[in-house]
Amino acid sequence: MSAGGSNGGFRVWLWSHRYLFGLLLLLALAFRLWIALHFAQDTGDTPGYDALAVNLIRHHTYSWDAPPRLRPTDARAPGYPLFLDSVYVVAGLQNHTAVRIVQALVDTSLLLWLSWLAWEILPAAALPVLFLTAFEPYTAEYTALILTESFTIALTAAAFVAMVIGYRRQSRLAWFFCGIAISAALLCRPDSFLLLASAAIFCLALLGKSASLAWKSAFWLLVGLMVLWAPWIVRNAVSLHRFQPLANFYASEPDEVPPLGFIRWTRTWIADDRYLDSVCWRVDGGSLDINVIPPSAFDNLAERTHVENLIARYNELGEMIPDLDRQFGQVADQRIRRHPVRYFLSLPLRRALVLWFSPHYRVFPLTEELLPLSNLLDDPAEAIWIDLMFLFKLALVILACVGLVLLPNRLISVWAASAIFLRTAAFSWMPNVEYRYVLEVLPLVLVMGVVGSVLLLERRKRA
Repeated sequence: MSAGGSNGGFRVWLWSHRYLFGLLLLLALAFRLWIALHFAQDTGDTPGYDALAVNLIRHHTYSWDAPPRLRPTDARAPGYPLFLDSVYVVAGLQNHTAVRIVQALVDTSLLLWLSWLAWEILPAAALPVLFLTAFEPYTAEYTALILTESFTIALTAAAFVAMVIGYRRQSRLAWFFCGIAISAALLCRPDSFLLLASAAIFCLALLGKSASLAWKSAFWLLVGLMVLWAPWIVRNAVSLHRFQPLANFYASEPDEVPPLGFIRWTRTWIADDRYLDSVCWRVDGGSLDINVIPPSAFDNLAERTHVENLIARYNELGEMIPDLDRQFGQVADQRIRRHPVRYFLSLPLRRALVLWFSPHYRVFPLTEELLPLSNLLDDPAEAIWIDLMFLFKLALVILACVGLVLLPNRLISVWAASAIFLRTAAFSWMPNVEYRYVLEVLPLVLVMGVVGSVLLLERRKRA
């Protein structure tokens, strides 16, 4: 069985399964609409996105300040506010229901992108990928929120398809489309910059075949990239008077200084997602409570006393002034020197596991821990759903590893593994551990998991 198919081959496959594909599209859309509307809720980011969108419509200024003071900002990428504008112009300002319906449609497009990607990698995996994508809940969950995830996930999947086609068939059009998809993803989330590393793997592989072919591929990728990205870069140069190709990493205003020392301190002890609301998002937005910070945040009593005094001073001032931030950074530096392995290895590994296997969901009412028998007695339905979703994701990850090992095309394996690892490693370095940060590569894990299953079954048949 070949480890890839022609473009015509996928069209033929899609046409031969058109009735099944259409039925699954309708079922997948109904599933996502139910999630989007039944679990609809706002987040702390919703007012900011709305402010950006409304100011664009009413004042033609990209700012989240209230009039008349409309300072230009780069704190958020413009892609999602522009999408909100396109919906609000048709459906009315701040019509979040309409936004969620469109996001359900966007997430449903994964059925096309992932079955296509599976076909390009291993044609036998396309049909089971189609079924699994229709009903997987992990990306569908974010259709209910006013956040960038639905668009970024779909654009990332489209970019992956274009990369594989661009490499396998040396298609300039595919590389151009890949650049457009990456630039659109960049305008939704700046961390989509990691997609360029994935594209670079294929361009370097083409370099081994033909330098001319590799440079042409890179050129058309860059042309597609600049179609949407260049206007944002130019806007920042004109409005902010600086070269700022990506949205501000810390989502701060141009005249704000992020609390880097405090963030570095939290990175020396936060290992999971229990401290998002109580610590990570409280700075300059609320008071801190020393009692919610675990003993692992302190190496000795003197350090705990010092941090307690710093927190008391912060609560008194109501803001993280530079001197306080510097002192938090000094505490972090001392902890790093005492335990470098903890800081550079064990904590990132634990955060990586949380990114992939956290039982705490943003939308679904699933908040318990994994497996304890007391949960089965207190709320059996919730405990069962948490465990099932955990086990399904665990199976996907394990089978994806199998697929990466068994896939005959070693370059595709290296590319897929690199895309998954880079995103996981990048966000395991951050203390604000949210599982949504790896959702962009979860579809790739799903595809590789099915590939692993198919290859295992083929080996068993041959044995």
